[in-house]
Amino acid sequence: MRIGVIIPAAGFGQRFGHELPKQYHLLDQAPIIVHTLRTVLGIDSVVSVVVAISPSDTMFAEICSTHHITDPRLHATVGGSERQHSIMNALNHPSIADVDVILVHDAVRPLASDGLFTRVALTAFEKGACVPVISVDDTIKRVEGDQVVGTVPRADLRRVQTPQGFTPEVLRTAYEQAVANDVLGTDDASLVEGSGVLVYTVDGEPWNTKITTPFDLAVASSMLSRNS
Repeated sequence: MRIGVIIPAAGFGQRFGHELPKQYHLLDQAPIIVHTLRTVLGIDSVVSVVVAISPSDTMFAEICSTHHITDPRLHATVGGSERQHSIMNALNHPSIADVDVILVHDAVRPLASDGLFTRVALTAFEKGACVPVISVDDTIKRVEGDQVVGTVPRADLRRVQTPQGFTPEVLRTAYEQAVANDVLGTDDASLVEGSGVLVYTVDGEPWNTKITTPFDLAVASSMLSRNS
């Protein structure tokens, strides 16, 4: 199985409250994205990694050089104003033209294990589409203004992580339909769902946190230190 990985990294992370893009903040003496790339490039079945970066990004190449991320499977392409646009650009990169599975992974989920990538890829290869999920432990309320108007049953609710995996035809068809219908999805799986394809699940990882705030970074740092 030949796996292509797309990593959208063109955003600036307004919730992080800093001019420096969140993927370039340090986690255990290396930028967050370096941890992500090391995991992905450590998987033998990955034949290409396409990182979509901002047209104004002058840091990515320097960071890769500084931290010795020089793998020939790694490629950069120009990202767009929205995550979805970045992935569309990456889908056109020639290095993933003949892969069996495409995994889309957040640059700022540096703690996902190589085993998770493999599980998602295998299920996507077999069934067409797969996302990792974890259960919802908190009670979920529906709120209007400052009033609770209902409680949402959580038995069937799951939190979705990345990497999300798809066969190339499934993902490309979903994106083509999204463009035709002017749809902007919240993630890749939502576009695939909208195209009528069933999306399957595997167990995610509790430590596979998405770093979008300084608090998230502190939590990830603590997890990394504990695992070390």
